[in-house]
Amino acid sequence: GMVKIAFVVKKYGGLKNIEIIRDIGYGCAEEVIRVLKTTEKKWNPASNIGLVDQRVVFQIPFKLKD
Repeated sequence: GMVKIAFVVKKYGGLKNIEIIRDIGYGCAEEVIRVLKTTEKKWNPASNIGLVDQRVVFQIPFKLKD
């Protein structure tokens, strides 16, 4: 399955407005958010005549075993 997540990379590399767009259950969305939060301040912000906030959307694949 695929978890789809959206968030904003702030102009100084932090994250805000983390939201799950599509969840497959089984705790996958919670794990995506947990891992994403460990990357706080490690993102490169977008620039447009200076640094700007940028909304990002990712799809993260999961393979679940029985």
